[in-house]
Amino acid sequence: MISNLRIASARLVLRPFHRRDAAQALRCMTPALTRHLDWAPPTSAEAFRGEWQRWLAGNAGGSDRVFTILDARGFVGLAGLYATSTPTPEFGLWIREQRQGRGYGGEAAASLLVWAAQRWRPQRFVCVVASENHASRRIAVRLGGRLGFVRRVSGRLQLVYLVPAAACARADGDAHGARPGE
Repeated sequence: MISNLRIASARLVLRPFHRRDAAQALRCMTPALTRHLDWAPPTSAEAFRGEWQRWLAGNAGGSDRVFTILDARGFVGLAGLYATSTPTPEFGLWIREQRQGRGYGGEAAASLLVWAAQRWRPQRFVCVVASENHASRRIAVRLGGRLGFVRRVSGRLQLVYLVPAAACARADGDAHGARPGE
């Protein structure tokens, strides 16, 4: 059952996004956080409600998966996998400003991709990164990603990294594995 799923790493737990996570996520979605993303922060709780309700529907249907990232102190950020039934699902994440610079993004991404590679066996994962987002570019490269192509969307240059899933599937399941309840 998806609601019981937990993906654990050394310092983090990823669990499916729940409506109770919405208020905390909204508080963390600042203009500074979203400066490298292709979306602006929601203007209100009501505006955000439609978005997180789509996440819940995607989680329930299995086409997309949005996870809340937690550490021992609480909410760290969100991570998502999109188009999970395709050979090339896309993944992305964001880490709240107060927890950036601690390696949480790479740790969360690695854990998520190990789990997803073992579950769906895709060919590769796609990671779209704003060209000026050097931290996310480093995460994609550390995961084994290679620059596939560059595109311009809404005037912004995006780098599209291709991360081989085979490398993720062979990773140590104990370090980045799902706990019982999946």
